[in-house]
Amino acid sequence: MSVPADVAANGVEEQAALRRVATMVAREVSQERLLAVVNEEIGRLVGADAVVTLRFDVGDRATVVAEWSATGLELPLGARRPLDPLLRAVREGARPVSLGVEQRGSYQAFAEEAQRLRVHSSVGVPIEVAGRVWGVVFAVSSGSRRLAPHVAERIEGFTAMVSAGIATAQARAELTLLAQEQAALRRVAELVARGADADGVFAAVAEELWRLVGGTALMHRYDGELSTCVAAWRESGATEFVGVSEVAPEGSLLSLIRSTLRPALIDDYPLVPGPFGELARRLGIRSAAGGPIMVQGRPWGQLAVVFSQPEPPPAGTELRVARFAALVSTAIANAQARSELQRLADEQGALRRVATLVAHGASQPHVFEAVALEASRLHGDQPTALLRYEPEGYAVILALRGTIGWVGRRIPVVAPSLSERVMRTRAPARLDDYRDVPGAREAGLGAAVGAPIEVGGRLWGLLAVMTGGEPLPPRTEERLAQFSELVATAIGNAVSRATLTASRARIVATADETRRRIQRDLHDGAQQGLVNTVITLKLARGALPDGGTASELMDESLRHAEGAIDSLRDLVHGIMPSTLANGGLRAALRSLADRLAIDVEVDVPDARLPAALETTAYFVVAEALTNVVKHSGATGARVGVRIDGGRVHLEVHDDGAGGADPASGSGLVGLVDRVEASGGTIAVTSPPGVGTMIVVDLPVTRAG
Repeated sequence: MSVPADVAANGVEEQAALRRVATMVAREVSQERLLAVVNEEIGRLVGADAVVTLRFDVGDRATVVAEWSATGLELPLGARRPLDPLLRAVREGARPVSLGVEQRGSYQAFAEEAQRLRVHSSVGVPIEVAGRVWGVVFAVSSGSRRLAPHVAERIEGFTAMVSAGIATAQARAELTLLAQEQAALRRVAELVARGADADGVFAAVAEELWRLVGGTALMHRYDGELSTCVAAWRESGATEFVGVSEVAPEGSLLSLIRSTLRPALIDDYPLVPGPFGELARRLGIRSAAGGPIMVQGRPWGQLAVVFSQPEPPPAGTELRVARFAALVSTAIANAQARSELQRLADEQGALRRVATLVAHGASQPHVFEAVALEASRLHGDQPTALLRYEPEGYAVILALRGTIGWVGRRIPVVAPSLSERVMRTRAPARLDDYRDVPGAREAGLGAAVGAPIEVGGRLWGLLAVMTGGEPLPPRTEERLAQFSELVATAIGNAVSRATLTASRARIVATADETRRRIQRDLHDGAQQGLVNTVITLKLARGALPDGGTASELMDESLRHAEGAIDSLRDLVHGIMPSTLANGGLRAALRSLADRLAIDVEVDVPDARLPAALETTAYFVVAEALTNVVKHSGATGARVGVRIDGGRVHLEVHDDGAGGADPASGSGLVGLVDRVEASGGTIAVTSPPGVGTMIVVDLPVTRAG
């Protein structure tokens, strides 16, 4: 049976067209060029008026990737359209479909477009790549002419070659993308390995994503209900998106990815409210694509790329972004862990420095100033304040760092201030706009974050970090609260120590005042009475003749009375020497030295000090010299006193046997108690066989 000439000619023409396409596939021409040629070959072979190839995208969209027309019937390249029932039938059925003019009612969405393009009939053949429907080729006729029979079978010969070409091109592209992504990941990982902080790593991730995809790359981290932009990059560098924090607006890419934890693409970005929406409008963002960042199996944030050009982003952009997000999640986790460890180390170092001050007996103002300083260092040297709540609705500023000197100022605790929020809630709080708070403008205060400090189970005060303008970053209150909890113990210890020291100082002061009163009472009372008795006895003795029992008894009484006066004088001197009150520390110490059994050199300035300080210094030296005489076996000692500004430095050194130990229960224990009660310090150096040196430092203001 002979084959009709026209059929044979068509077969030859078809084989020639297939060979041309096969040659292009073998030469690995670009996907765009291959599809353009295939559309033209199909159109000429089947007598179509137009041939259109569409690629199925993620979601219910398809994009025109190639078109050929013999009559001006065309769809613009790059046009994106929702999947109408016809396209959906091709994708889901993975089989050819035909549509004639009489079937348009079955596909209403397509029918409207077919009416506009004057389509009479069409045949769609799916393109399968790697086991899935990649796209579809439509051959279209217009006017009254139908497409020739068996069009679908003839097109399938071309789609098979197209599938091979696309698969090869995709494999090459995937290898290229993989190499680019791996290189980007390697650079990020190296940055983490070098110990870069989290912010530096975040910025590097955004820059690498921008290099891979273009547009403006953004990284968001989830902070509770908020999403905060922690890094951004575009051709001109970092952008003003960084630091923007908001609840993701409905309809935004932020909201879509956060709710689904899946890659997403928006090719017509909506007008969303909020700070991000405002930036998006100002920068003319038209489309966006992104994917979630999962760290240790939990949602951490998301990576996204936004575009301002009217053309939609390339197909699969959201998948590339999501794949890179998955790759960098480990680096992000490592950077975050390193940052957390560094933060913990910084906090522990700060706490250790404060605790050391407390342990060394630093005054409350020094401790409070150290707390404010360390808090400022931990928060980027921002201004800080430490306040203590007082009765009647006030708080007093105990320490400030980096702002105007209002230390000691009492401020009212009233709404809407930060101090009122912390007092009311006993929880960390922030105030991002301080303009309505009295005094804030004068202090240059724009925003602040505060955390409560509890001492002994009660609210003691608050620690605040401030700025002059923009709000502090999210989670600042969390970090500040952690540090406040750490330093609360140190502050409590400082307060307890100060309270104990003040109590001991009051006890010592009361004891010293009692000594003075007893000394006055004895001097003005018993001692004066004994002196009068001696005078009377002497007068009576002078009236008696020498010899006889009466005169002998009178002489014995006189001796006892005079001895009682000497004993009473020694007692009074031990209680509170009159030379101390009358002549000062120098006269009292010289008088003390003259009465001892060893040689004592006294080097004391002839300057009066506050009475309480002179009393403390005198009894410290007296106790020290008593120990020298009783226990050291020394032949000599030296007492030196030096006044330096607001401090008195006192030294007692002997040439005895040494080996003195304040913990052994000797009189040194009393010295330590008295010195510490006066707010001073004492150091004892006593190597065996060398002698003992006692060095005391006393504050003039505390002692006085």
